[in-house]
Formats: sequence, C-alpha cells, structure tokens
Amino acid sequence: MMPRRPLLRSTPTAASVPVEREPASPRFPSLLGAGWRRAVRLVRRVEDCWIGDFLGVVSLFAILWMLSFLSLLVAE
Repeated sequence: MMPRRPLLRSTPTAASVPVEREPASPRFPSLLGAGWRRAVRLVRRVEDCWIGDFLGVVSLFAILWMLSFLSLLVAE
C-alpha cells in the first residue's frame, strides 16, 4: 500500500484572500430599523396564536358585510 501524499495547492483559496470592500450603508436609520424589526416580531407572534386566527375571522366577516352593504347601495 502506498502512503497518501498531502494535497499541495499552489495558490491560496478564495476564502483566505482578504478582499477590500466599502462598508455597507444602513438601509434604514437605526430607530426605524429597530422599530420595523420589533413590529415584524410582533406580527409573527400574533400569527402563531389564536388571536391571529380570531382577527382573521373578524376581518373576513367585516369585509363580507361591507361588500354586501355596498352591493345593496349600488342596486338601488
């Protein structure tokens, strides 16, 4: 059995070569971004519990009621 030779690389890998980049500019000011992240977390928590289902059902009934009311107004 022949012994294994280590793999020799003549050039460094792309991950080991440092690349100079410009710093990323923030998309939102810090307060606006923090508020947005907090709102997204709140929406996700509400969607995952029964309160989100309840709000969805109430919204659907309200939309259906408004559409039926509008159809009565248009028919007259």
